[in-house]
Amino acid sequence: MKKTVFTCYMLLLLILGHQGYSQNYSFSLFGQKLPEALPTYSPDSVDKKSATVYVFMDKTTEYIFDEKGEGVNQYFVTHSLKYMNDDKAVEDNNKIYVSTNSSQELLYIQTRVVVNGKLAYSANEKDFIEVEEDGKKYNMIALKSVSKGCLIETLIGYKLDAELYGEDVFQNSYPVREGRFTLITPEQLKFNTRVYNANGSFANTDSLHQARRFSYMQFKNIPAVDGEEKYSLGNANKLRVEYVYHQHMVSGKKYLKWPEMGRILFERMNRDFDKNGKDLDKILASIKIKQYKTTAEKVFAIENYIKTNISSEPQAPETEGFAQVMKLKYTYPFKINQLYTQLFRKAGIACELVLTCEKPYKRFDPTFDSWTYLKNLLFYFPEINQFMDPDATLSRLGTINTDFLGQQALFVKSVLIGETLSASASVRTIPANKGEQTKDYERYSASLNADLSSLQIQYEREMNGYAEQGFKGLCYALPEDKKKEIMEGFVKGLATDAKLKNLELLNTDISVYENNSKPLVIKAQLDAPHYVESAGESKVIVKIGELIGQQMEMYQATPRTNPVDIPFAHNYDRTIVLTIPEGYVFKGLDKLNINHTFTNSAGAPSFGFTSRYTLENNKLTIYCTEYYNDLVYPVEQFNNYKTVINDAADFNKIAVLIEKK
Repeated sequence: MKKTVFTCYMLLLLILGHQGYSQNYSFSLFGQKLPEALPTYSPDSVDKKSATVYVFMDKTTEYIFDEKGEGVNQYFVTHSLKYMNDDKAVEDNNKIYVSTNSSQELLYIQTRVVVNGKLAYSANEKDFIEVEEDGKKYNMIALKSVSKGCLIETLIGYKLDAELYGEDVFQNSYPVREGRFTLITPEQLKFNTRVYNANGSFANTDSLHQARRFSYMQFKNIPAVDGEEKYSLGNANKLRVEYVYHQHMVSGKKYLKWPEMGRILFERMNRDFDKNGKDLDKILASIKIKQYKTTAEKVFAIENYIKTNISSEPQAPETEGFAQVMKLKYTYPFKINQLYTQLFRKAGIACELVLTCEKPYKRFDPTFDSWTYLKNLLFYFPEINQFMDPDATLSRLGTINTDFLGQQALFVKSVLIGETLSASASVRTIPANKGEQTKDYERYSASLNADLSSLQIQYEREMNGYAEQGFKGLCYALPEDKKKEIMEGFVKGLATDAKLKNLELLNTDISVYENNSKPLVIKAQLDAPHYVESAGESKVIVKIGELIGQQMEMYQATPRTNPVDIPFAHNYDRTIVLTIPEGYVFKGLDKLNINHTFTNSAGAPSFGFTSRYTLENNKLTIYCTEYYNDLVYPVEQFNNYKTVINDAADFNKIAVLIEKK
């Protein structure tokens, strides 16, 4: 069975090193059966504000030495009790889905519905049926007797593929009255735990009992996740408990730290490098690597060749060397990353392996050494100070998934110790992009025609860096008719009835090296009656603010609880020129003056929106800037941030009156 680069099953025997202790190897997690006594619960006024309430949510993990004492087995049990407060709760909870995958073995499921203190329905794993939805398989049961005011109690037990680390999340879309975390291990095995996003105190006890270690935590009144919070990182902000194996208390052997994890990755990525030499030489010859002079050109050529010729398929078959991969034209993700690593090495390109995770999943914690943070791989090239994202098939060197910007990561670089190639690793930050380098220049030159019925618009847009929003990749990948449909819709914006002519797209071919550093340029001409409305005889209203496209409004009834996290820093530089026929004048221009700017803790410009205008005879020119130079804005800045976001939305609504002199 294939393993990802981030698993460490092969370390179990080495690290645990059974010391000959007498052990009880039976599965011992308490709660394998639902309690005989039926649960009861009386909701209070706070509960009634939510459709569903978790009365309790228990999550328990236990590690037990296998029968030979050479490795460990891992078990997980979740036990929950939910109260149904209204009809929406009934609709949301009348079915139970339990995912099935190769990394876990379902041991048992027990569930029951209690109505008015009496058992109304019960079921176990034998009553579940296997279903498939969206390509994923589940065990599912449709519960009976679910009604307003009932309780649903569920107990599920699994045997997992053993991993010496993990996490349990205790926060979701429903409030949790009591969350309980338990970790049970043999007394020789010491684990570390850490709690994230616990807004308040919680109970935390560690104890030894019958040759086992117990780590227990209890959380009270966990609020539901506010799904209305825009620009929030989701899972990263939820209450969770992380755990990781730390030390064998008899042998003294400690678990891996970041440097050891980095070396393991490096060794796996470079495995059989000498053996693969001929395959690598053939691939580099196909790429014609010798014709490229600079490091950037070489990296781009290798990346473009692999992304063009090899697709990633998680279920692809195992392959020994790379020749078979090139023949099949697809392989599993680890093999692709290994191929990149060895091609760069063979081509003499210095690169560092960068291990991290996406920010919405969790914020990388450099002080808690755990494989749970090492989910994704990037490549960093120190000579040119650029990153490459092997999973981003529709982007090239210098552009990575924005979920990695500003995230900390484990950087692994090669070192030569004597004649042996090894690696060193350290935690550093993947730099955030610079707003000035991610600027969207928008130019709208519009003329109101003589009969006051439409605007003739010259549209020009230059989208730099991440500001191009993935349009380059779409234009490269989509067939011509689909590309035209999407880009025409983008250019028309709110003026869906506009007649578009002379649409021109520049620098869209991402397989051309020179386009990699050029902006996406869009040019077009439009005849757009949408922006003009009659206001009486010889009077019209021009919806000039709509020219910049629809803007998001941000309103939040509840207090903000999490910082604002945006995907990437970005700037807009907009110029709108509106020329009207001779003999007409503008009215109501003062509303075009807007000025809200804010600085960060370092005193540097952080975010803002400004708009001003000049008027010269019958030509109105509007200069509008909007910028977000930081990736994260603290809760204390939320109201100011909301002001700037809504400035753009308010500008969007601005219309000016044009009438005869």
